[in-house]
Amino acid sequence: MTYDIHGIWNSDIESLDPYACAHTNLTEIEQALKLLWRNNINPSLGFYGRSFTINDPSCMVSGCEFTAGGTGGTCTGTAGVLSAHKISEIIKNGATVTVDTTAAAAIVT
Repeated sequence: MTYDIHGIWNSDIESLDPYACAHTNLTEIEQALKLLWRNNINPSLGFYGRSFTINDPSCMVSGCEFTAGGTGGTCTGTAGVLSAHKISEIIKNGATVTVDTTAAAAIVT
């Protein structure tokens, strides 16, 4: 599993500025994990999911071509990223969840 410590969003955060920082900085990873562990949060669980605008509506499985990131959620505000809370809300409102055991992913449509 990987964690998105840095990315293009750094440019929007005044304390970080738009610098290309490695997302494999072991010091930062250790500090982040210690913060989670102190608060009894299991870092092996994702708190977000990736979303896509699929090119062909009849192809809704892992590996289908996409045209763009999905609309960002109210919390993330980032195209292609939805918070776990938003995903749960979408499912609660009637979305279909399909488990792709090969890709080890839940696909919400």
